[in-house]
Amino acid sequence: MLRWPLSEALIAYEARLRERAMSGYRHQQLLYVFGGLKKAPKVPPILEESQEA
Repeated sequence: MLRWPLSEALIAYEARLRERAMSGYRHQQLLYVFGGLKKAPKVPPILEESQEA
């Protein structure tokens, strides 16, 4: 990992952030569907960005 170019490390980090955001968002959606939340969850900004590309 120390020999990876910085750009590859940042891409991997961003992918991990997206995975964690998606996991949390899915959990919030399930809570909403089954009555645990009053309002539908908002899509995290990092996931909105990925839909634009």
